Amino acid sequence: MKKENKKSRFTLVTERIWLLLMLLWVLLIFGHSLTPAELSSKESGWVMDVVLKMLNAVGNDGRWLTGYLVRKSAHFLEYAVFGLLLIQNFRCVWKSSEWKIEQPHRGKMEKFIPVAFIVFTVPFCDETLQLFTPGRAGMLEDVWLDISGAVCGIFLRETLSSMGIRLIQRRRPHLRQSRW
Repeated sequence: MKKENKKSRFTLVTERIWLLLMLLWVLLIFGHSLTPAELSSKESGWVMDVVLKMLNAVGNDGRWLTGYLVRKSAHFLEYAVFGLLLIQNFRCVWKSSEWKIEQPHRGKMEKFIPVAFIVFTVPFCDETLQLFTPGRAGMLEDVWLDISGAVCGIFLRETLSSMGIRLIQRRRPHLRQSRW
């Protein structure tokens, strides 16, 4: 009995840590959106300098690297991490007994409706914040780029999870795990 309580307490703490990480990441994203254009340009310039130094170190002059590419890559990568954290949080919810007991009729695709809603909502809020930031502009192309990054983060997490499960099943066939 005590073992179960420790496990459930551990699970609860783990779920809260994942949720906290995701919320902090969203705050970081929104914080970048609230950064005035002048400071944001300086940040992009600093990142560009670092990347150029790394490219030069491996013998590439980096003439193709532009500030535009750095900024758009930052959007994509920010949201790839967000997507990974988001799906991890939903994985915790889906594994919980409450979900299984209260929602047994839900199919696999139905579980992704709230995920899709959040994946679309956060970038729209992010770009809307930029409308109220000096020198910044909310752009629809960035919303789609952000959504693409989140979806790639979700696919990355699911792919890595699937590969890990297959590896476990190969090593220990008696430990078959359900993906859902």
